[in-house]
Amino acid sequence: MENEFGVFKDVHHRRCFLNVFTGERIPVRLPDPHHCYVLGHTAEGLILLCRKDTYLVQLLNPLTGQLVDLPSATTLLEEPLACQLSNHHSPSSKWSLDYELEEFGLRGAGFADGSTIALLFGYSNVAFAKSGDKSWTTRLNIFPPVLSAFQFAGRFYGITKNDIFRAETNANQQPQLVEVASYTLDIPMEAFYKIYRNADMLICFCHLFLDHKGSFQDKYRAYRANLDTGEMVRTRGLDGHAMFVCPYNTRSIWVPAWVSPTIKADTIYVCRGYKSSCRLKVDAFDTLSGSVERPNFHAEDIAYYLSCYVRGFYTS
Repeated sequence: MENEFGVFKDVHHRRCFLNVFTGERIPVRLPDPHHCYVLGHTAEGLILLCRKDTYLVQLLNPLTGQLVDLPSATTLLEEPLACQLSNHHSPSSKWSLDYELEEFGLRGAGFADGSTIALLFGYSNVAFAKSGDKSWTTRLNIFPPVLSAFQFAGRFYGITKNDIFRAETNANQQPQLVEVASYTLDIPMEAFYKIYRNADMLICFCHLFLDHKGSFQDKYRAYRANLDTGEMVRTRGLDGHAMFVCPYNTRSIWVPAWVSPTIKADTIYVCRGYKSSCRLKVDAFDTLSGSVERPNFHAEDIAYYLSCYVRGFYTS
C-alpha cells in the first residue's frame, strides 16, 4: 500500500538511517523509486526528489515525511534543452528529459537563507529556488569552475581553485555569488574536498596526483580555512575526528572516531573503487604523520557503510 507520493507503508520497504555520532539506526519509509527520481540530498540531511509524472522537484524530510514543492526540474536544464523539453507531449522530448534526470549530477545542495535552496550540479552550474517560485534562478558556466559547494555556519558556499564565494539573497534581488576569500596553496592541486565541523572550524582536503619516476602517485593534504582572512593553512590533526571522502564526487562526512573501533582519529579515509564491480578501495590518510594505509572494513562495520555512502555504492 502506498500514499499519493509513492511512499510505501509496508515495513518491508523501510530503510535505516544511521546517526554517525551515536551509531543509532532509525528505520524510515522512503519514496518508491518507480514514482520519483532521487536527485540528491542537502547538507542538512533533506532529500531532493523529482516526481516522474509532473517533474516537480520536492524537498523531503525523511524523518517526518514532510514535503516542500519547488519549481519543475525542466528549468534546471541548460538551454536550448530546457526549451526543447518544455512541451512534454513529444515522446522523444520526454525520453530526453527522463534521461537528463536519471543522469542528473547534483554535486552540492544547501540553504542559502531560511527558505532558499541552492544547488551545485553538472560541470559548474548553480541554481536557486524556494517554495512558490515558478522556475529556478540559474547561473551557468561559472568560471573558474566551482570544485565543490558546502554548508558552513548556516550559509551556502562554493570553492574554486583560487577563491571562496558565498550565496547572498536579498529582498527584491536575484541571488548573488559573492567572493568572501581568495587564497593560494603551497602546491598545485588536482581535486579539492570540503567538510566542516562547526562554526569555528572548516577543513579543506586536497588530493594531489604527483609524477614520481614516471608514474602517478596519490598524495593528500589537509588545510584549515579562515574565511575572514582567506588563508589556507596546512593542518595536522582533526581534533580526534575522522573524515570520509571520495575523489570521484563531492560526498564527504565527518564522524567522531569512537563510532567504530576500526576508525582511527585524525584520519581521512579516501574511498574509491569501480561501481561496475562494487569493489571498494580505501586509503587511510593519517593527518598527523602523513602516512597512508589500506584498511579492510568488514561488511557489518559502520566504517564500511560510511565508505560505501561517500563512494556512491548502495548496499541492501
